[in-house]
Amino acid sequence: MLLQTQDFYEFHEITSIVAGALEYSIRQKDLKTAIEIMWRAKTFDDKAISGFDAREELNHIFGAAESPETIKFIGEILDEEPGIDDAVFQEYVSFLSKESV
Repeated sequence: MLLQTQDFYEFHEITSIVAGALEYSIRQKDLKTAIEIMWRAKTFDDKAISGFDAREELNHIFGAAESPETIKFIGEILDEEPGIDDAVFQEYVSFLSKESV
């Protein structure tokens, strides 16, 4: 979908939807889907888009993963039983910036 966008506005709208999907996945305690979304954003060929900084827009997806609300919610999940599988949690954290960790 991102590669088919015609301009910055469309690209921004789609990245906003993807960021919302990431937040929804986390609220549903589905970190594997959140990881898949972040992996796809990280590996997206932003050079395929011309006319604006696609990488900057893609970073909004990571902003959703690193927001204080999201980090707080993940902390609450960690406190629950059974919590989060350690390998899944480590993979999720690997996508976050050093500042958010």
